[in-house]
Amino acid sequence: MVDFVVCYDQPGSMENAYQRKYVKYSSHGRILFLVVGSLGSWYPKNDEIRSILEINGKSWGAFRFKARLAAIQGSMDMVCAHFHHGAPNPEAEDNPPLPVVTPYPVD
Repeated sequence: MVDFVVCYDQPGSMENAYQRKYVKYSSHGRILFLVVGSLGSWYPKNDEIRSILEINGKSWGAFRFKARLAAIQGSMDMVCAHFHHGAPNPEAEDNPPLPVVTPYPVD
């Protein structure tokens, strides 16, 4: 089994995420941990999975790209949800567009 984790995008955070998963699940059998940073950083130990599962280089490269992109997209979705929490959907027919607010008076 492969457990996928997205964590804060720093080397120390990625190592901590890997270690937490290892401590939590190591007694459950053989579980591989795939760690990706929230901004798309790739944890070097992830490449051990390729060797263990005998995945060819081209397929692994495509997977690596998609995994990193998914982490970035998830991070962006959370940021957008945070900034738009409770705001009406401007694309809905019954919601008028939101007014443009500037931080300074416009003449």
